[in-house]
Amino acid sequence: MIKVLGDIPKGEFGLACSGGVDSMAILDFLINGRYNPHVLYFNHNTEHGDEAEEFITNYCKEKRLKLTIGRTDLKPTSNKEKIWSDLRYEFFTKFDFPIMTCHHLDDVVETYIFSMLRGFQSVIPYRRENVIRPFLLNEKSEFENWCKRKNVPFIQDESNFSVDHSRNRIRHKIVPEALIVNPGLKTVVKKIVKKQNNK
Repeated sequence: MIKVLGDIPKGEFGLACSGGVDSMAILDFLINGRYNPHVLYFNHNTEHGDEAEEFITNYCKEKRLKLTIGRTDLKPTSNKEKIWSDLRYEFFTKFDFPIMTCHHLDDVVETYIFSMLRGFQSVIPYRRENVIRPFLLNEKSEFENWCKRKNVPFIQDESNFSVDHSRNRIRHKIVPEALIVNPGLKTVVKKIVKKQNNK
């Protein structure tokens, strides 16, 4: 079962949706819980962007969900991960209601390792301005299982498997090794998330 950290917002709220397995599992979870999220998609102008936009547009039409799309014409040649993230969060600031993202525990572990490689310890926070992350205690496998059990459609961005980007290299190369060294790593990080949210 998908776990929620904090509460689902009352009234209008947004859900950042990429069309991938994580966000489509959460979108289905919310719909089944009789919530009516305002779906937000940001097209980063990548090879996958238009495909994802079409997929999400068709899904929201079928489910009669409100959808707002943001776009950029920028094609960064370096520091792409940060630029794409900054553009997405800039898009989120245009709205005056809470926006949920679908970050999960595996994302937090990656950030934890990434930050320590840079000389400090950090995890993904529950809140950033109007953005909240209620699903940080769930492993990615929970979202994958949800979509499989309930036949929820999603699309895959093949660039997620490339190790050209730092976060992907950590995800595919370092995290598996770290979990061999310390099988309880996710439990450690989950405790940090809970402690941080209780402050």
